[in-house]
Amino acid sequence: MTDQCFTCGRDLDPVNMTGICQRCEDENIAEDRRISRILSRPPRKPARAERLIVSEILTWLNSLPGCIAVKRHGGVTSMGLADIEGCITVNIDIGTTRITVGAHFELEVKRPGQQATVLQEAMLSRWTRAGAVTAVVHSLDGVKELPIFGKLSER
Repeated sequence: MTDQCFTCGRDLDPVNMTGICQRCEDENIAEDRRISRILSRPPRKPARAERLIVSEILTWLNSLPGCIAVKRHGGVTSMGLADIEGCITVNIDIGTTRITVGAHFELEVKRPGQQATVLQEAMLSRWTRAGAVTAVVHSLDGVKELPIFGKLSER
């Protein structure tokens, strides 16, 4: 039997037969209690993955007449660019004349509670200045609330 603690190397009392000093024993008990508390907690509901939200939005957008939307895949060459890009047919009435144009849109999708990065916000701002409809959305309902899509969801 050694006269030093296996864990920390402190000298042991001569009556200690476990090979672990009282301090390390207390720390082990505290750690066991902490682990037990963690394991006894009910599991958290996992946040919805961003890719699932994107998929739901793309399915809805591509079901609209006159709309095409695609997922822009991330990578070094697409840093800061929005997750979804697309175009939708919009009819504009000017007096008695109806003009049909395509409206470009850029949608950055984030999980609820998350925000776009500074770079993403800057790129969305550039697209807005160029005439595109841009938004950071957290769900399909957020897309449907956008003015460009609001009336279209009733088609």
